[in-house]
Amino acid sequence: MNEQTRELHVVIGAGPLGLSVVNAAVEKGYRVRLVHRSGLAAVPSSVECVAADVTDSAGLIRAVHGAACIYQCASPPYHQWPQLFPSLQRNILSAARTINARVVIGENLYMYGDTKGEPMTERTPWAATTRKGSIRARMAEEALYEHRSGRMQVAIARGADFFGPGVLQSILGDRAIGAAVRGARASLIGDMDMPHSFTYI
Repeated sequence: MNEQTRELHVVIGAGPLGLSVVNAAVEKGYRVRLVHRSGLAAVPSSVECVAADVTDSAGLIRAVHGAACIYQCASPPYHQWPQLFPSLQRNILSAARTINARVVIGENLYMYGDTKGEPMTERTPWAATTRKGSIRARMAEEALYEHRSGRMQVAIARGADFFGPGVLQSILGDRAIGAAVRGARASLIGDMDMPHSFTYI
């Protein structure tokens, strides 16, 4: 299989999740394109980097053109989720539908809400009580509607708080593991006796 015939996988977002997906896709032998605001990122030389504004529908379609699969790893600043996140993801889904690409969405666990200590599984009901949790639930339902209606193929991967390479803004990020590596006192948030799951990036 030559360079032109290999499937193109497009990753949207250059945060820790996006960059980890880029590396995994490269390892699998896919052609990989990274799409994000600046078009600059520390990625393998085989990866094509494209600058695009995800809120610009026409520009986004151009940026993902030719993709067999699109990975939605982008998110707006945390404090702007209510205003920006739903439309950002709708644009990505719309672009994917336009070019007939599959979509994999990276999500968190906010939509589950308080499970009263019960482990979270794919069958756990969505019971979000926070604004951001409700937004994530609505976004997930919109994406799954696209899949169930047969308009496109969508898969969702959900992870708990990340840890690992490049993860700084997390419970086990720079204030915990990073501090320990520097020989400083680790700072942790929450009840240290409460069981908590983490996801390796």
